Amino acid sequence: MYEVGLALSCRLPSEVLLIRDDNKKFLFDVSTIPHITIDFTDKRAATEKIRAALRDRLSETNKIYDARVIMALRQLTPLQLQILEGLLNLAPGMAQDYSSKGTGGLSIPIERAVSELLNKGCIQSVAVNEKTNGIFYSLTPFGRDVGLAGKSLLQRVKPEQEQSPDIKEALSNKPLNTDASDTGAG
Repeated sequence: MYEVGLALSCRLPSEVLLIRDDNKKFLFDVSTIPHITIDFTDKRAATEKIRAALRDRLSETNKIYDARVIMALRQLTPLQLQILEGLLNLAPGMAQDYSSKGTGGLSIPIERAVSELLNKGCIQSVAVNEKTNGIFYSLTPFGRDVGLAGKSLLQRVKPEQEQSPDIKEALSNKPLNTDASDTGAG
């Protein structure tokens, strides 16, 4: 039971699969976790059943992850998108301090945008600026995927194009194309 609790604390429920070799009733607290029963006397059939179950789990996890990326993308403010795109342009391993040079504090709009990106899991604090006590931020893997999705899925338009049919459709509540190859999610 300890291992199941540890797995669920570190992973999404869709990423956990319990494998059993009996037909006894499950304990109530793990009965909702995806599980399969396998007869290990036929090793080839058991192996194929496990492979199929793992493929299903991974497929569901990718769909959930892609949905999280799209949901986060749809909730971004222009300033949050600008911060993500700025961090995407940094060299790998680099971080950005958004504090003002004189005071070391963040402006109210930047503080709010950074706080919301931290809460969404898109960015992380990685260091403190010794001179200003400002915080350096970098992208999380999830934030990278959201930023890349923003670059590829959000249409860039000129103000005079706002009334075009394509834009009206993009602004409607219709789902965006969530092809994993477009978002960088895998």
